[in-house]
Amino acid sequence: MTKKKLPPIETLAADTEQFFEILNNKSDFAVILIAAGYLDAAVAGLIAKALCDEEVAAKLLESPNAALSGFGARVDLAYAIGLIRPVIRDDMLTVAKIRNRCAHNHLRLNFEDPSIRDLVGNLKYLTQMGGKSPP
Repeated sequence: MTKKKLPPIETLAADTEQFFEILNNKSDFAVILIAAGYLDAAVAGLIAKALCDEEVAAKLLESPNAALSGFGARVDLAYAIGLIRPVIRDDMLTVAKIRNRCAHNHLRLNFEDPSIRDLVGNLKYLTQMGGKSPP
């Protein structure tokens, strides 16, 4: 099985408005999975831009068993090489936990589930930027 080619970061940026329109019309479960996938692709795009060899970057990021095929590994590398700040790293790893909890549960979880609500309550980036805390 081959992994889908990751979109360039510029494509993701151009798709932001459409991305939010999709999120506004989906269930909590879908929002969690779609948003985590978007963030995963965004981090991969940042890393690909930072690497000097496109072929090696693709091998590291896109192959099914690639060293950087997992969201957590990508986030850690992006942080380690200075592409993202600690608060963003922490929030992205929390998003990964939320996604994993939903994706690996036999029930369809939502933002009202206490375990999901607690994880969402741990997100810090928005509040540091002066925004409202998640409900």
